[in-house]
Amino acid sequence: MIHGYQNSIRLPTYHVESICAGRMDPFNCLPIPTNLEIDHLVRYLITKFDLNPVPANRRKSWFPYALQNAPMMHSTLAMTAAMWRAESPVLERSIQIEGMRQKGEALRLVRAHLGLVSGLPDSSVADDKDSTFVMSAMSTLVIIEVLDGDFEAAEIHLRGVHNLFSLRGGHDSFRDKWVFCKSTNLADIQVAVALGRQLRFPRLHRDEVVLPSSITNHAQHPPFHSSIARGSSPECATIFTQLRQLLLARQSTVPHEAQLILLNIVDELILQYLYQDQDRFEDRSIPRNSCALVLAAHVFMYVTLRQVPPKSPLIRRICTRLLDVVKFGVEVGIDPTAKQIWKEDKTALLWIAFVGILGTGERTETCLEGQSFLHLFWLAIQEHSRDFSPGTGNLQDTLSAFLWDESSCQPLLAWLEDHHTTT
Repeated sequence: MIHGYQNSIRLPTYHVESICAGRMDPFNCLPIPTNLEIDHLVRYLITKFDLNPVPANRRKSWFPYALQNAPMMHSTLAMTAAMWRAESPVLERSIQIEGMRQKGEALRLVRAHLGLVSGLPDSSVADDKDSTFVMSAMSTLVIIEVLDGDFEAAEIHLRGVHNLFSLRGGHDSFRDKWVFCKSTNLADIQVAVALGRQLRFPRLHRDEVVLPSSITNHAQHPPFHSSIARGSSPECATIFTQLRQLLLARQSTVPHEAQLILLNIVDELILQYLYQDQDRFEDRSIPRNSCALVLAAHVFMYVTLRQVPPKSPLIRRICTRLLDVVKFGVEVGIDPTAKQIWKEDKTALLWIAFVGILGTGERTETCLEGQSFLHLFWLAIQEHSRDFSPGTGNLQDTLSAFLWDESSCQPLLAWLEDHHTTT
């Protein structure tokens, strides 16, 4: 059944039954040949993201945009399969194979197009309308590679998009190409997060989002822990404040699209803070505690707000980087050079360890990173043994002084307290 549509003057919603029972594309509207697996992928895409097949603004909607171009449709379906597989590793094999086939078709058509334009003068490439679709498809392929954990391949695709972007005039030439801007900025962010570097593209849509005062004012409650409010850099405090605002916005009437814009802005702030000078990050001229707090906030953001599965390669990469900054190993404990730093910031270390456990998810007790964060958490608890008793709520109050999401954090805290009781 195709979801109801609503036009720009808000007529009543109509629900249209599919002419072919169980088919999402009864009129063969897709620009590519279809089959049962493609039908399942389209259904998942529309249901998962609550997409309206007939939106009020087709220019700003991903699926109607993909309907206009074969490479973009192939890459969209391949991305859908990759997201579905990340969410459900036991996904039916025929759908996984179809996703790989769609990726192969997208790559074939992209290469064919690039081969055609490679011999054209720069002015002809700049005017080529199909190139925007192909560039959007390439950005979607970047997202697929990130989902699959091949970050180097993702970087190669992204570099190709950037070369075409520059050749066609840069930002001003793509100002009204909404889906291209959306897919490319997201791809750029994900590769930068995975590789630990600055963004390659500017923010292509500078839409202003104004949050209601009820959210901006409430974001300071409960008050931030002193390690954020006074003991770290102003950028660190800004990042935590904006993430609190996003947690509140998710529970409000703030439009989903506005929340995505704000997420991209926070991603940009985090990446700029951590990696504006790669040498500065690697030689730790950023204070170690501030760096670890911001990296932990990044893990928290991706698990709770971007809702990336903890088992994803991207989350694993950030968690590994976080553990390296904390300088902790199960067998050796905290590195002697870092002990003095964390001796003065034990509560921050407790929250960082908690977020690390959140980021490793179901793998906490089986993977090295998860075991390390778990061990670090209990060491931090021992330091506060007089303050924290299971079930009293004071541990939650302490963790809430950083970032806290009830739906994600409360079940984990309950599991940890139960684990503590039984051991």
